Amino acid sequence: FFFFFFFKQKTAYEIMPSLVGSEMCIRDRCKRIGVSNFNCQLILDLLSYAEIPPYVNQIELHPYCAQRKFVKYCLANGIKPMAYGPLAAGKTLGSDLLGEPVIVELAEKYKKTPGQICLQWGMANQHLVIPRTKTVARLKENMESINFIIDPEDLKKIDALDRKSRLYLSSVDMLMEGVPIFD
Repeated sequence: FFFFFFFKQKTAYEIMPSLVGSEMCIRDRCKRIGVSNFNCQLILDLLSYAEIPPYVNQIELHPYCAQRKFVKYCLANGIKPMAYGPLAAGKTLGSDLLGEPVIVELAEKYKKTPGQICLQWGMANQHLVIPRTKTVARLKENMESINFIIDPEDLKKIDALDRKSRLYLSSVDMLMEGVPIFD
């Protein structure tokens, strides 16, 4: 993936299609173009001139920040939402996502860890999840989150945790303060 930031977005994005499939990208294994922290307005603008639309939009997604309407908008435009921070980095707004009673209850029900429940919730919502870890054991645990499916009624329980709250504020979020977005 080739990610770029929104300053000089049009100029940068106009260069990207020439890189896809070029010797530089083949050597470095670049196959697709992606964006990060693009909101609805930025994507709408980008799609008005993009020769190749972005494959992914890397955005903050977790049960506290589901951004359902925006995810639906991305998917409708052929852009896969890539979830950074899918575990809400532990604690946010004085509450621990992995310690939420519904998450713990479902972890016990499915005999999985709370982290695996949150990752599977993201995948069930068509997010490409990219959790961070520093340990091999946690990496293996994260990979095992693909080995089960959460029932739709249990997904709704997790959906109810949505606070529309962000843990990570990007420069785009700060610059776009006051600009209406879907969620």
